[in-house]
Amino acid sequence: VDKQARTHGFRRTAAAVVAALPAEHRALLDAYVAGVNAGLAALRTRPWEYLVLRTAPVPWRPEDSILCAYAMWFELQDSTAHYEQSLAALRAAHGAAGVEF
Repeated sequence: VDKQARTHGFRRTAAAVVAALPAEHRALLDAYVAGVNAGLAALRTRPWEYLVLRTAPVPWRPEDSILCAYAMWFELQDSTAHYEQSLAALRAAHGAAGVEF
């Protein structure tokens, strides 16, 4: 999965997106980045994932926020149709109300 994701060049594209942002959007993104990094600095211990991996978190960067959106897009591209199969099973078991819920 990692090799497949790397072929898209998301980090390079995210950096280009950040560079092209209008000033007011960049200001909002920079404020978000500052908040994430302030929260990270305020932690008493590293998040458990970092403890398991024996590494430390690095400061959040503006392109990291864009990368999160790309990761969500990538995750939602379900080539196995698992999501649709789940919806069909839910609809069969609970009807339209179950799907709507």
